[in-house]
Amino acid sequence: MAVREISRAHGVERSSARFFPPFQLQQTGLLLLSLHAWLLLQPCLARYDPVKHIASARLYGNVDSLAYYFVDLTVGTPAQRVSVIVDTGSGITGFPCTGCDHCGRHIDPPFDFSHSRTAEWKECGDGCAGSCKKQHCSYDQRFTEGSAMHGYWFKDFVRLGDNIQQNPPILATIGCHQDETNLFYTQKASGIMGIRPPGLKGTPTLIQQLFQDHEHINQDVFSLCIAEWGGQMVVGGYNDSYHSGKLQYIGLNTKSGFYRVSLSSMSVAGQLVDKPFLQTTIDSGTTETYMGEGPYKQLRSAIEGYCKNNKCGAWQFGTCWQPEKGDDLSKFPDIQMNFADVQSVWVAKAYLYRKGSGSNWCYSFHNDGPGAGTVLGASWMMHQEVVFDLKESRIGIVQAKCPESRDRPPHVEGGAVNSNSSAGDLRGSRPAKVKKFDISMVWAGLSVGFCIATGIMGIAAAFCRQSDGEKNRRKPKGTKGTKGMKAKKATNRNKGNVSATPAGGVVGSARDSRAEEDEEEGLMPVAEAKRSQSIEITSSVKADSSRALSPGANEREK
Repeated sequence: MAVREISRAHGVERSSARFFPPFQLQQTGLLLLSLHAWLLLQPCLARYDPVKHIASARLYGNVDSLAYYFVDLTVGTPAQRVSVIVDTGSGITGFPCTGCDHCGRHIDPPFDFSHSRTAEWKECGDGCAGSCKKQHCSYDQRFTEGSAMHGYWFKDFVRLGDNIQQNPPILATIGCHQDETNLFYTQKASGIMGIRPPGLKGTPTLIQQLFQDHEHINQDVFSLCIAEWGGQMVVGGYNDSYHSGKLQYIGLNTKSGFYRVSLSSMSVAGQLVDKPFLQTTIDSGTTETYMGEGPYKQLRSAIEGYCKNNKCGAWQFGTCWQPEKGDDLSKFPDIQMNFADVQSVWVAKAYLYRKGSGSNWCYSFHNDGPGAGTVLGASWMMHQEVVFDLKESRIGIVQAKCPESRDRPPHVEGGAVNSNSSAGDLRGSRPAKVKKFDISMVWAGLSVGFCIATGIMGIAAAFCRQSDGEKNRRKPKGTKGTKGMKAKKATNRNKGNVSATPAGGVVGSARDSRAEEDEEEGLMPVAEAKRSQSIEITSSVKADSSRALSPGANEREK
């Protein structure tokens, strides 16, 4: 009896039977071959390029369901995986460690300092920014919407992406959270990766530390290609294979410690939106796009005037639209963005975002009040590759078909666990040389296994089919032969999506419907407010000589 099942990971509906007739055996062989090809191609979609010296990693996330985009890091020896929000508006890379005083429940377990053979706490006199009291460096960072994090700096080997990407590890200084509040506490991603431009005092960002690895990265360039679901991050260059237009560069001002550009105006089908946009910041850590009251009203008026009398093939209700044909936004106008002498396009599937799993699309830009500046958040970056060229002080923009990433592969660990290290053990020591775990050998083994299995099944199928054909030719007239079945492909459109809830126009409004289901999948929607425009209050050094400092035995600073 055939059983039909849906593969959630790959969106393929496939048939299986307890007994495999020849035609089905052949189909199964083809399916395994397709699966084998898919598995082989996945690592190639984002992995280190030793020729161009470019590191790549998958992005995960969505404007509506998670309200942010994150990337994986593998930290320590053996490697432990952590998920961090990609934020071009702040400078600290950090995540919870075991023994955290006040940390939330995230999709990855806390980093276990004691299980890494190469971890060591950052001490006084070791390039620690700010003043130093006694032995260990700490950080405190607060954001304008109220979130904050506090923790201690440590050194360890860090690899961008998971082990599948095979990006080279670097010895980096990163943060071990001991206290999280508000969004940092409730978000599902473990932590944050601040990659603001250099210039401000303090510990170099992780991106700056990656740039210092001249053996593997030879350009001070990184790029973000954001899709509706996930995307790709590249360090050392960009991936022009996704581009559907010409890469254009605009001037970049980084003196303030943020990525700022000059946005002069917008236009919709010839109608100019020229109210002052004032100071304009590009910030991936801000979910949506914000502007002052003047340009916001002008922009909405231009779009809604164009779509009047059902010209856009959609019904409007408040700040949302419902297309007559599912997700067809082809009749909506593009928004032309005018940066000095460079024009770029903000497409409808970016300035509108899909609300939940239905066919409602809502504005991804908001009114930030009279006199406010402009923040071009993740919603503006969507369906473009945005190239941050720090050496030339410029931003590149190009329309792109960014790769989607909805499903995280399982984490592959390497090496044995050594749980005997502590802050006291590591004091005065240096990380040992990392013995790399070669994941390519695992893939090679899987490849050979799949190929052998596919070949055997294909030969068996051909033999059985030939034998079955001989039997059919000997059957009396009127006897029916075996009928085949066709495997069908089905897209699992509800994967990771959230049922629609009103946006409400409130920055940081909770998006927590279907929480229990997403909890099981490891991705729960959470509120994501304007976590950009971060203000780093202090990056000071704190310590307590009366105790050995470790993630498992810290007390909160009072």
